[in-house]
Amino acid sequence: MRRLALLAAVLWLMAPPAPAAAAETVRFPTEADAVALALGAETIFFGAQGVETILPGPVHDREVVTVGLGPDGSVRRVEVVQDLVVTGLGDFQFKVAGPARDVEALPRSEGSPGLRRGSILWQGFSEGRKLLAARMPLFADQEAAFLPVAFDLDATVGGRPLRGDGPLSGPLELRLTVRNTTAMPIGVARGRGDPRDLARALDAIHAALREGRRPAPGDGPIPKRVSVRGAAETVVGEVEAPFRVEGTIAFPPGAVTGLAAEGGDARGTSVSFGALLGGGHPSGHTVVVRGDARETVLPELSLVGGPAPPDPEMAAPPGPGSWAESGASGREMLDRAMAVLWRVARLRQFDGYLGNPDPEGPATTTYRFALAAPRRAAAGPGPSEPEPTAGWVTAASWMGIAAALALGAVAWSRS
Repeated sequence: MRRLALLAAVLWLMAPPAPAAAAETVRFPTEADAVALALGAETIFFGAQGVETILPGPVHDREVVTVGLGPDGSVRRVEVVQDLVVTGLGDFQFKVAGPARDVEALPRSEGSPGLRRGSILWQGFSEGRKLLAARMPLFADQEAAFLPVAFDLDATVGGRPLRGDGPLSGPLELRLTVRNTTAMPIGVARGRGDPRDLARALDAIHAALREGRRPAPGDGPIPKRVSVRGAAETVVGEVEAPFRVEGTIAFPPGAVTGLAAEGGDARGTSVSFGALLGGGHPSGHTVVVRGDARETVLPELSLVGGPAPPDPEMAAPPGPGSWAESGASGREMLDRAMAVLWRVARLRQFDGYLGNPDPEGPATTTYRFALAAPRRAAAGPGPSEPEPTAGWVTAASWMGIAAALALGAVAWSRS
């Protein structure tokens, strides 16, 4: 769902401590924790005025987020294509939070959406299965703060900026940095865990990550709760949702000779690169491209990404063999398990960027980034992008508010 998982996680931190009878165990974080609290998020912030959600059955969510970037890496355009498959027999009614500038039903859609105060409204009747598909341009300036990655791009030829306003010749240097911007304050339980239980859990977590699966509490040897000796404590720390990217920087044929790259592979006039941002890896990845430009223009930059599990090495034992053979302390193992499982739980937030109206329904989102067409100079001031309704606050704002409250300070992420 659209970024509500993080809100729920913060509210989970703000919840009152468990009663004394449960004080000797701590709970591993799961997607279910976030979902249970996210269901009531709209009521928490807007009272009983929200649109009631009526679903006849499970809903499957598939999204493609397309982002157009300026020559400096700033966000110029954001558009989402969302396919929702409603299953079950009966009426349905729900909203997708947005806020969107507009909405257009796609030809394959079996229904037509409405737009109210930036949110997308769907209602109708399902005879067992109904596909709802729409294209929604969002407010680029607003979404820039909530996209999972950000870009810094600087390209020069002979020391002159390469901005797309004309071809240049001379020594080329292009520096592109992609940064994971999903880190948020999360309350993480700490304590002296039971080494035997945690060793089994960590070995199972490690095995799941090596197989490309997301480990989940309650799945096999991974318990929902673990015992601790003495009192547990909660420590607030920054936790990111790991994000994998694959990209290409391509110049026109013959436009650059002697192309070389750091942080990527140069072949001919193009450079390819890939990285896991966070999840045991650095949160940023930089590609530096150099060569000799001949009447060159801005290259084509394309990048595809999505939320991804942490690197298996993040859950690997410190030595050969298993965690049971590692000699690690219960405190060290609990810290490691919490660090991995919190990052896995946070992936749900970006699985569905706009969000699945069914909190437990599957969601997948592909994120695509590319350089937008250069802006043309106008004779006079052109029409500006309309602002969302002032009274509308998106799910991302809710999370910012809740996080500030959890840390003892009230700060609105946007007015």
